[in-house]
Amino acid sequence: MTNAKKVSAACEAQGKNESKAEFSEEMLTDENMVFRICGKSLSLMNEGKFKKCPYDGSRYKLGFEDQICDVCTVAKIGVESMGLKFAL
Repeated sequence: MTNAKKVSAACEAQGKNESKAEFSEEMLTDENMVFRICGKSLSLMNEGKFKKCPYDGSRYKLGFEDQICDVCTVAKIGVESMGLKFAL
């Protein structure tokens, strides 16, 4: 139990929850720039080269197919689905 308390105290003292993302300030001034960010790697993607989550539509780089979506944690990336059907 003491080990868990040490780890918890170290985490609270550090107070970080950061991720690296590809970004430059020149992107803010380019009116034609369209931002497509991968939901898993948080890096910019090429237009047209991505897979989508069938549930929430978030986009991922190629290579993340058949993994669980990080945004909704419900569906597999790149899987085609018919949608929800309700019977009354």
